This record gives sequence, structure tokens and C-alpha cells, in this order.
Amino acid sequence: RNENSESSSNNKLKQNKRCKQMRDRRNNVGSHRGERPLSCKTCGKRFYFYSDLNGHMRSHTGEKPYSCETCGKRFSQCKNLTRHKKTHTGERPYSCETCGKGFSRGCHLTRHMGTHTGEKSALCL
Repeated sequence: RNENSESSSNNKLKQNKRCKQMRDRRNNVGSHRGERPLSCKTCGKRFYFYSDLNGHMRSHTGEKPYSCETCGKRFSQCKNLTRHKKTHTGERPYSCETCGKGFSRGCHLTRHMGTHTGEKSALCL
């Protein structure tokens, strides 16, 4: 057995479990009423979901517990790692109906559509 590959597999399983736990903890507290009852104790920014608040808190601490197994780049939020992985796979699930160009993120397609309509859209976050 190769201990490095076994260790790598265990790390991936732990990371995937942590991502799932974060998704499972998303409590929809007050969002149906338009409220954002959860707030950051450091800066006061408000959130609907515990997972978003927890991810935001890592922006203050600098903690980046999620890492890309392909390139090693680290992320504070699981959703950002998931989005980053598409840079390695070339996945582009959003296509322009006008010219056929593909995009990895829906907001990039929306911004691109402005080249056809002349409208400017907000930047992605």
C-alpha cells in the first residue's frame, strides 16, 4: 500500500464530509421573512445562514481549511473550492444562446450577454 495515496484519500473524504456538514447546517433562519438574524461579531455584517456566517468569520481569521487536491490552492469556504475545481476540469455549463460561448459561472454569462445587448451587469462575487 502507498501510505501517501491512502492519506490523500482520507484527507479528501474528511474534506468532503466537512463540506457536507457545512451544507447540512444551513439553517434557513428568518430568510422567508427577509430577515438576516445572524450577525458577525467582528464587523456586524448580517447573514441568513450559519454556514455563510461561519465562512465569513474565516475572512477575519484567515483560516482556509479547504484545499484543492490538484494544485493545493486553499479556500475559506467549500463553495469557493467547488467553483475553483472547474478551472481544472474545463467545465463550462453556462452557454450563450447567441454565440455559443461557454462559461464556468452563471454571472460570467450574464456579464457576457452585455456584449450582445450593450447592457452592463454587476460583477460576480
